Amino acid sequence: MKCKVAIWGAGKFGQYVCSQLKKQKDNLVVYFIDKNPDLMGKKIIGVDVVQPEYLQLSDRLEIDYILVAFMDGVSVYNQLSQFGSIKVGIVKNCVINQQLELKEDLRKDNNIFWVALNKPLLKYLETNIVDHCNLNCKGCSHFSNLYHVGDAIPFDIYCKDLEQISQNVNLFQFRMLGGEVLLNERLIEYITFTRKVLPYTDIWLVTNGLLLPRQKKVFFQSCRNNNIKIEISEYKPTLYIKSQIIELLNKYEIPFSIIENLNDFGKNIDLSGNADKYEAMERCREHGCHFFRNGKLHKCPFEALGNRFFEYYQLDASLQGGADIYDRGLDWGKLIYQLDNHPIEACRYCGNEIHFKWEVSSNPTVEDWIV
Repeated sequence: MKCKVAIWGAGKFGQYVCSQLKKQKDNLVVYFIDKNPDLMGKKIIGVDVVQPEYLQLSDRLEIDYILVAFMDGVSVYNQLSQFGSIKVGIVKNCVINQQLELKEDLRKDNNIFWVALNKPLLKYLETNIVDHCNLNCKGCSHFSNLYHVGDAIPFDIYCKDLEQISQNVNLFQFRMLGGEVLLNERLIEYITFTRKVLPYTDIWLVTNGLLLPRQKKVFFQSCRNNNIKIEISEYKPTLYIKSQIIELLNKYEIPFSIIENLNDFGKNIDLSGNADKYEAMERCREHGCHFFRNGKLHKCPFEALGNRFFEYYQLDASLQGGADIYDRGLDWGKLIYQLDNHPIEACRYCGNEIHFKWEVSSNPTVEDWIV
């Protein structure tokens, strides 16, 4: 018996998904769901268009799956709870952008983010899996040049924290950072565990790329087998081996993106602590970069890592904050809303950003970060 599928989104994205499913013998598209009143009562490529309320009230047709298929599909997550026990998947943008084919067994397709409607949605999360770096950029926002070789959160703590988070939220995108991630000697273990507890999440390794040509075949196989994507920050040294990196990643069929021409950096730490928190949050480039570390969930990397900077230079300042992810009374939905929409005390130290030419800093000074 065919699986009955409703597609939320009757635009080009939804129509592309529909055309994919129509080629398959195991899936049948029964409805488009769309809020555009001009489309009600119409058919698009032979499929009826209905409003979300129609399916909620209708008991005439049992639907197996709802696939959300438009750009930023996660934006309708809070509206999906009305569909109760129907399995819901958000089709990732790469499907339409790269014209990818969906698997016939939709539940096994890595390009569909299947959600548990009893948990809130966290769109983005990141963490350091190693704190030191092989490049040590001046003014690094993760303060990597203030850490020692080998500094990292222990693997068992990382695993415990990430599993706790995965049990309480639907995590849409996760990035493993540093420092330089390729300096982590247990990286393959991190990759394997992360995919295990986040089976549908977009997972990225963020690297400056300099060490990619030195990686063994098993690393690339692990990335491919676990559907890990690689994001490369193109600093000047990376540029010299860019073609080699691209050839290597294409050889192993690993999805990647390159943030090109990183020729400048910015600094914004205001030691007075008198910045307007709300204005600081609005202009912050890391406003949505939620970060976890040592059992706490933070609004941004600065809240999580800033004390390293203050302690290293023996400054009369410190940051308190972060939510205890093991607090049994924690309201995860409320926490995510606050992280997305409200400033924190750490924002008081975020002044107007000053840009400067990117360079390596072998002897970092406090002036590399303060304004």
